[in-house]
Amino acid sequence: MNDIDELLRKIAKKDVDVPQRVSNVIRQAVRTNKRKNVFWVQRLITAMASVLVIFIGGITVYSACGGTFYGKPISEWLGIVFSDEYEEYRVTVEDENIEKDGTSVELISTVCDDGFVVLEFDVVLSNKDREYLEVGEPILNESSIEKIKQERGEDELDVFQRLYGEQINELGISFNNDIVEDEYGKRIDGLNNYNLIIDGEEYWVRPRAPQTTTQISENEFKVYQLYFLTDKELGDKTEFTITLKDVALKNCAKGGIEQKFIFLDNEFNIELSKDKAIKNSKEFVPVCENSVYKNMTKKVEKVIETPLQTIVKIDSVINNLSLSNLCNTSDKNYIGLCNYKVYDENGNELTSCSYETNRVITYADGSIEQWEVGDIGTYKDFKNATLNLTEYIIVEKKDETESLEIVPIFEQPSNNVVEKVEGNSFNFGLE
Repeated sequence: MNDIDELLRKIAKKDVDVPQRVSNVIRQAVRTNKRKNVFWVQRLITAMASVLVIFIGGITVYSACGGTFYGKPISEWLGIVFSDEYEEYRVTVEDENIEKDGTSVELISTVCDDGFVVLEFDVVLSNKDREYLEVGEPILNESSIEKIKQERGEDELDVFQRLYGEQINELGISFNNDIVEDEYGKRIDGLNNYNLIIDGEEYWVRPRAPQTTTQISENEFKVYQLYFLTDKELGDKTEFTITLKDVALKNCAKGGIEQKFIFLDNEFNIELSKDKAIKNSKEFVPVCENSVYKNMTKKVEKVIETPLQTIVKIDSVINNLSLSNLCNTSDKNYIGLCNYKVYDENGNELTSCSYETNRVITYADGSIEQWEVGDIGTYKDFKNATLNLTEYIIVEKKDETESLEIVPIFEQPSNNVVEKVEGNSFNFGLE
């Protein structure tokens, strides 16, 4: 690109926020610069420094955690806070490693509670594979800018403004993949990580499989894979084996950049037990009123207090359901997405996350369909149906918490604006 200097000058005029300590270093560098265009140099260095901050972000997180990834730091990345007993339930794993040409994925530890499994992996890339995946490299270079311009029809400044500072700094692991190999090469059919094999049977755990990656050094990464598992997958099992095969390492794919994969042979067979957690858990049916919103009634089915978290199971029923009030946002009975906020008895908000595990519709003629969670499974017109949903809320556990208030919050479109409407809350004690 011939006019890259002019392009940098344009982007350097934009406001860029960087941490104070980085700004101090920049000012010192500018102060010692003898060129005439000091102001432009300062803005350009500021912009370039922001890229550096992004690159070292993973190492900074690692240092801030004191060199450890156990316990609460992982929960902060996943948006879930476990209790201080997390480390007591962490099981160290040895000799679970797959390797290919100097690149390895090693299972370090597991945690198995009544509602979830956390798998801790250490990933080390060979120099060749790191260069191939381009991890840590800027998305923007002369060849990628030209490619994006051609494929998306953007001019250089638009590309630069959209992707400046973005890096291929994310490494992920994908398991149990459908691998396709054709004239275009070898790739994954579908870029999710929702397939899970439990005791030889396959389960689709969308969207209950969050993963987080942190870069420790140039070639090493820490990856946590979390699976929320309920009686839908496990039934009454307390011991089970998770199989992870067809393993692929992948980089992020942003801004039209082609995603790249490294495929590893062999598999993990991970034996897990939630016996210890169950022995120290209590389950009860709380006494509280149902929450009613339009044609939907929500009921707290049960509460499980494990050593690491509080699990609340909610059954929801939507009566007199039609395709219109399921899909048409202007329908008076339309119910938008529902999230939850959870508070203790003192009004302090507790961290929480919710997910749906089951969605069944019963039509007026009595026929029943199982829908994919979060989806509308038909386009045919219908009326007077009943939709049953099963949801779980994972709540931060604190020993001093005596009661919970759970507030359903519905996202309702109105006049091109999404309003958040509170339903009536659940209130119950934990003793």
